[in-house]
Amino acid sequence: MKQPTLNEKIIFGLKLKEFRKEKQMLLSDLARISGISVSYLNEIEKAKKYPRPEKIEQLATALDIPMADFISTELSAKYTPVADLLDSNFLHELPLDVFGIDKVKIIEMVAEAPSRIGAFISTLVEMSRLHGQEAEHFYIGAMRTYQEMYNNYFEEIESAALQYLTSIGHAHDTETYLNFLKENYGINIQTGLLSKYSNLKNFRSVFKANTRELLLRENLHTSQINYLLLKETAYHFLNLQERSATDKLWRINSFEQVLNNFKAHYFASCILVPADSFLNDLKRFIEKENFDSTFIEAWINKYQVSPELLMHRFNLLPQYLGLDKIFFLRVVHSVSANTFEIDKELHLSRRHDPQANRLKEHYCRRALSVSVFKKLKESDKNLVVDVQRSVYFNSSNEYICLSVAQKYSDNPDKMISITAGLYLDEHSMSKLKFIHDSDIKRVVVNVTCERCSIADCQERAFDPTILIEKERRKKITKAIDDLLTL
Repeated sequence: MKQPTLNEKIIFGLKLKEFRKEKQMLLSDLARISGISVSYLNEIEKAKKYPRPEKIEQLATALDIPMADFISTELSAKYTPVADLLDSNFLHELPLDVFGIDKVKIIEMVAEAPSRIGAFISTLVEMSRLHGQEAEHFYIGAMRTYQEMYNNYFEEIESAALQYLTSIGHAHDTETYLNFLKENYGINIQTGLLSKYSNLKNFRSVFKANTRELLLRENLHTSQINYLLLKETAYHFLNLQERSATDKLWRINSFEQVLNNFKAHYFASCILVPADSFLNDLKRFIEKENFDSTFIEAWINKYQVSPELLMHRFNLLPQYLGLDKIFFLRVVHSVSANTFEIDKELHLSRRHDPQANRLKEHYCRRALSVSVFKKLKESDKNLVVDVQRSVYFNSSNEYICLSVAQKYSDNPDKMISITAGLYLDEHSMSKLKFIHDSDIKRVVVNVTCERCSIADCQERAFDPTILIEKERRKKITKAIDDLLTL
């Protein structure tokens, strides 16, 4: 007898419960008549057990139900939403186990109110289809939620990074990273092959598992090479099986792949920006009476990392300094099209503004993550740092925002900004000595132009269309109410 699948266990459990309730039997009644214990029957109905053929026969006899009806995988019309859910990939595409959610429990919820909950889930699936949400969007969204659950700090990876540093003698150079990969995992580096494939020009590395080769794009900076070597090391050192062959996630097949890519990135960041060293840097930074942008540039040079990787290590702020109300944004700016897109975001402790908007609305041009590009265009540098206190219009929410914007040497049409925003409350203001620096601008901001009612905004990029539509609907509603009360 082949082992039953989880779906088969779920279907059998639902059918047993349905047949039992139709006969108005309690579990104890069925146990007495069938000779099968209450605990075992309970496990069957909860899809934890699947009975052997002789026990199915006992149940069929006790309930006076034909065996064929029991072993059929068809559910009654009442459970059509359950059947549709089991047939779909919806639950398979969500990493429920990561969040401690039992798939069977969801099915039980649907079974208890199939028409209502089933319709709700069907609506979610339909909405995701209409908005072009593929499985990979679920995975990436779930990964972001996973990071937020743990304040983006993972002790086990931090500890593994320390073990690795101990094994290499705390050396920080390309040759050391190369030798570790070759001596411990038999991996060789190849730099000539990748450039021959024009369609792969946007990838910096590809790992060929069959030949144990890491193919690197030519003309990479030393800092980029070191990051890629350490990320590759992480897959082996942390024993991460399911992975992407490319440095950027491509052809995502599972949440495990997304999770392992993040773990590899996290590991590399721990090596390149060690916690003990960077914590000392952060403490000196926040204890200065005046904001000093040269600190950020000095850190980038000291650790030889990208602004994005450096800002990732701000994840130490909640863990060690108690500053946990933070958001992180990455904005990509196309110069020729004059567009701004939030393509990465993370919110710790609460949901902060601004947030990514997939409705093609125009982000507030006063927000530092956007306005910093103007400063970058006016500069002869490839990187600029800026700071501002952002006060959200018609709210008490205020953030101290730090942005690093960067030009791309290989793509003059592309700029990128990385922004960290810390919510200002009594606790955070007591920690940041430079918060009262008179040179830091205090700017009233909003989320998007379409939803903004700030009058005479000189930076406005688009009319407040959504706000206007809301006002129009309010007037119509009031007119209807007035008419009905006449």
